[in-house]
Amino acid sequence: MNVFKKVIFIIRMVFFILQFYGIYLSLNVILQVKIVGYVFLCLYLIYSIKIILEWLSKNDIYKEDLIYNFMQVGMHFYMFILIYRIWREYMVVMTSTMKYFQINYTIMSILLIFILIYSFLELDKRK
Repeated sequence: MNVFKKVIFIIRMVFFILQFYGIYLSLNVILQVKIVGYVFLCLYLIYSIKIILEWLSKNDIYKEDLIYNFMQVGMHFYMFILIYRIWREYMVVMTSTMKYFQINYTIMSILLIFILIYSFLELDKRK
């Protein structure tokens, strides 16, 4: 595995670990956007289990897949932007911000679905 792929994988895993704290910080807002928040949390739980199982399997397929790692780094970066906005402004979901978070957590849910589909298809392809 070359150095660039290894660095991207390490960044992805560090972001994944840090994001648990971010999810904890924004849990109040996530739950206030009702069904979109619940769907996001369910998808994030599935995603987290999948990532932990990948990590425990010690399978190098996921470490060397540059597209897969870039997708996750981008998704984590997007999530950190939302978490920063919540944390910096001490967001309380009102009518005006409810739509903002519904749209963003819908986008995050769609990104998680694409990442999960890609990871399942990639694993099937390489077996």
